Amino acid sequence: MFKMSSIRCTTRRITGGLFGLLVAISISLLNFTPINAAEDSAQAWGNAMQIGQRAMEENRMKEAGEQFTLALGLAEQFGKKDQRLPTTLNMLAVFSERNGEPDKAEALYKRTVTLYEEILGAEHKFLAIALNNLASQYKTHGKANDAEPLYRRSLQIFEKNLGPEHPQVAGCLINLGTLYRELGKFDDAETVLIRALKIMEKVAGEKPDLLPSINNLASVYMDRQNFDKARPLYERALTISKKTFGQRHPATTESLTNLAFFFMAKKDYATAEPLLKYALENLEMSFGPDNQNFANGLGTLAVLYERKEDWDQAEEYYKRARDVFIKALGKESAPVVRILMSYSGMLKKAHRDAEAELVADQAKEIAKKLEAQEKAKQEANPELKAGPIPPAKPKEGAQQAPCTHSIEESFA
Repeated sequence: MFKMSSIRCTTRRITGGLFGLLVAISISLLNFTPINAAEDSAQAWGNAMQIGQRAMEENRMKEAGEQFTLALGLAEQFGKKDQRLPTTLNMLAVFSERNGEPDKAEALYKRTVTLYEEILGAEHKFLAIALNNLASQYKTHGKANDAEPLYRRSLQIFEKNLGPEHPQVAGCLINLGTLYRELGKFDDAETVLIRALKIMEKVAGEKPDLLPSINNLASVYMDRQNFDKARPLYERALTISKKTFGQRHPATTESLTNLAFFFMAKKDYATAEPLLKYALENLEMSFGPDNQNFANGLGTLAVLYERKEDWDQAEEYYKRARDVFIKALGKESAPVVRILMSYSGMLKKAHRDAEAELVADQAKEIAKKLEAQEKAKQEANPELKAGPIPPAKPKEGAQQAPCTHSIEESFA
């Protein structure tokens, strides 16, 4: 089924600021002292890491992979007890995750955790970062129960190193809260997300750094149908976004979409529709008409019209979303499968069963090809075999995609 929102309430810090597209806690490597390594090798390692990170941020993935691989080769020469090795592995894991290689990313995150614990001990904050990353990888790919103890351990280490009211503690609480939400532990989710919000209010005031806490807490209230508590949070997020970024910024678009989802949940489609259309205009302006973010916006409007039983409009937007996904990602991609299945479901509701079956068959055919491609990939790389990773299943009525938070290390 089509996931109505591609929003990720996130904050990361790579080149500056806590607000961005993933919650991240940065490590500065400027204070690293080379250990038993020639100065030129150390400099070459640092250069490769910086260039690789910059290339990854600019979506030059081939160059990023080459630089991180170069850095790994250098790091392996520094000795088994040099922390630059797990640091490099962590960045390779982040790269692999972004490059569509989740199994490889998981293996690299695991190795990072092991090495940091061996080198720095069981209570070092770098270990907490590695644990958080591995937990986020588990959570993103359907292994929520494996993620919880890692998040808890990461939180304990951060609290011991940084104190209970540090922004990095808040980031870990947000991760734990979104995990609890996914597991249906709404009381626990509310508790930790309220704590995260209070921390960030003290640290940041009414600034964008609050958005992950606000939006995730609002999502918990939406799951519980507590509309009276959810609405002011979504409106607060929109006010912060507009004041900070202006009407057309992607962050404002996210806040508009969240508020529209609120009204959709209350079946107030007349209020939700103009919000989503304005958000769609913003997406086209920000990303262009051939981008998957724009396709997600089209798909969200298709869902709205489907719920209104405006079948003609719903069909138009599903088809447009399908076409943009194909143009942006190729026909054989998971988003195309999802949008086709949603389109098929709409056709069935409209009592067009024969057409619905044809569209569903198209989706299934693509899904089989993707599965075969993944199987071939794993057979070519036996060390990556970790079993199939189930796709995330959006909850019915959930108004926002669960935030995924990952931690990266900064070299600039």
